[in-house]
Amino acid sequence: MQMKGRPLEIVAVSSAETPEEVNAYLAKMKLGFPILLDTDSSNTRRWKVFALPTTFVLDTEGQVRHVLTGPTEWDQGEALAVVESVMSSSPPLAR
Repeated sequence: MQMKGRPLEIVAVSSAETPEEVNAYLAKMKLGFPILLDTDSSNTRRWKVFALPTTFVLDTEGQVRHVLTGPTEWDQGEALAVVESVMSSSPPLAR
């Protein structure tokens, strides 16, 4: 809830699971963001993902500003500081 109302979008990409597995997971876990399927792993290769999970923080112009491999808590500490820094230095989104 800390980011509610702020210009932040979260999108997950699944490259290891089938659509059926993703749908079964989503039936149990009500996520508030979309999951994109990369069934042939072409986007995973294009973005040079070599560990899961990998997180990319992009600015409002779509430029990668930070990459983190491995799990982390994004609502505290250094990870939250990265998000705050990118949000504060990015131009506002045109709506």
